[in-house]
Amino acid sequence: MKKQKETQKTREKKKDFKKLLRAAREGKNGTEKVRKLLETGANPNDEPEDEDCEMPLHAAAASGHIPMVKLLLQYGADVNCMRNERSPLDAAIEVKKLSMIRFLLKAGANVNAKGHLTPLVRAVNGGRTDIVRTLLDAGADVNAVTSRGTALCKAASQRNVKLIRMLLDAGADLSAPQGHSAPLTNAARSGDMPSFKMLLDAGADMNGSGPFYTILEAAAAGGNLRMIKFILASVTEKPTKKELSDALWHAACFGQPDVVKFLIEQGAGVNIRPRWVRGCSQREKTAVEIAAYRGHFSAVKLLLEAGANAKGGALVSAIKKGCSIEIITHMLESGADPNGAYVYKTLAQSVQHKRVDEGIVRLLLEHGLDVDDRSHNRVGLTLLSAAAESGQTNLVKHLLAAGADVNAKSAVDLFGKIRTPLMAAAEGGWAEIVPGLLQAGADVNASVEGRTALDFAMENQYTDVVNLLRAAGASLSSSPNLDGIIT
Repeated sequence: MKKQKETQKTREKKKDFKKLLRAAREGKNGTEKVRKLLETGANPNDEPEDEDCEMPLHAAAASGHIPMVKLLLQYGADVNCMRNERSPLDAAIEVKKLSMIRFLLKAGANVNAKGHLTPLVRAVNGGRTDIVRTLLDAGADVNAVTSRGTALCKAASQRNVKLIRMLLDAGADLSAPQGHSAPLTNAARSGDMPSFKMLLDAGADMNGSGPFYTILEAAAAGGNLRMIKFILASVTEKPTKKELSDALWHAACFGQPDVVKFLIEQGAGVNIRPRWVRGCSQREKTAVEIAAYRGHFSAVKLLLEAGANAKGGALVSAIKKGCSIEIITHMLESGADPNGAYVYKTLAQSVQHKRVDEGIVRLLLEHGLDVDDRSHNRVGLTLLSAAAESGQTNLVKHLLAAGADVNAKSAVDLFGKIRTPLMAAAEGGWAEIVPGLLQAGADVNASVEGRTALDFAMENQYTDVVNLLRAAGASLSSSPNLDGIIT
């Protein structure tokens, strides 16, 4: 009995908390509801069941209604309670409620409470100079390091010279915090010349970049050609070919064709792989491969014209990203192997999902692509099955003319579903494709796990396909019930 009473009490407590939270979210309209709930025993500091749920004081702070917050504080709400790495002060900063921020600070909110971000870094992220000024005046630590670096790191990445100036005047450190890029590096990455020059004038070190980029690499990624020229003119030692090549890779990675062209002209090597790049899972790719992988085809074209080696994974990436036939042609002329690793598999999947132009398939076949992928000893999706399944009549005709095996069994999905091209066409109801496959010698009674093309057509009630298969001699043995389908 005692346990039942405790359970009932817990349920009522949870119910009261939910009501309190809902009312707090209503702002001004919920004040009286909050008052009544608090007067009847609701606890504003109860932990919610849902891990992602905020506290009533967070909700009230975000509403901007000061009387509501004052009421919750009167009933014991913790002004510094942390929930999901956020304090009520953070909640007010996120919605840029300056009067609420000032009220919470007067009520004892910790201006340096540190969750995922500090209040100051969160305010810089919001871009409001008046809020940043208020926090600094309240004693915010200008050099506190968070998951986004310091406040100055964040301001530098946002191209906000007013905030940069304010933080510098408050004593912000120009060096790179542990595990983060320096403010100057972030300004270079943002591509904002005024921010970059302001930090330099304040004494930032062009060689103190941090673990992610050098200054030159960051500027190349940001795409500001003027900044890159300024950096090259300012450094005491001319960058090495490797340093220029690393910068080229970043320009290619982020799709900055003007910078790619300039760095090539400065002597960057187009086939040099980059130095270790923290946080980048694609660093083993060359510049042309990463540009193709990211879909930056203007950069791909420039790199190929400069002699980039296309024998690696660039062709696979270009096919996967649906690039133009012009780029594919450039790659093939630059030495890309149409029978290289993953080319056939990627092409077949792209055909299956209609993500590649038929002309590209023809071009690859003209350059020696194995139409049936016989170089791989496995059962994979063939081009013919992919084209038949997706109803691409003209491509089916072209593949048959190129000698595709009309009876090859292949896996048409990730779960190993095996089909012949005829089965794939029948299952998709492509009556215009079936005759061509039959004429090319497709085995009308070929089976997979006892099921034939006729079974697949019947299951989906494709009458035209059923009739075509029956006329070609499809067996009745596995498909006894044709009532209402044969005409």
